[in-house]
Amino acid sequence: MKEMNKTGKYSDKEWEELSSLLSEEQNDNNYLLNRFMAEDRYNTIKYWKELKEMNSDKEINVDKAWNKLHSRLSENGLIKE
Repeated sequence: MKEMNKTGKYSDKEWEELSSLLSEEQNDNNYLLNRFMAEDRYNTIKYWKELKEMNSDKEINVDKAWNKLHSRLSENGLIKE
């Protein structure tokens, strides 16, 4: 739990900027990004990029997913219609 307190090193504004930098929405604060990278022991940038790639590969059809779930729940008697 002590490591979670390190998030306090950055202000809310800095976290917003970092998310913009990692999302490639902006690229004008190299100091902040370099500072974050120097302190980052969890390869956050690597995982951020992997998550971004996962999301761009396939669009999720929420209605289709819900209908499939609803159908399975109904078939198993877990919900009544």
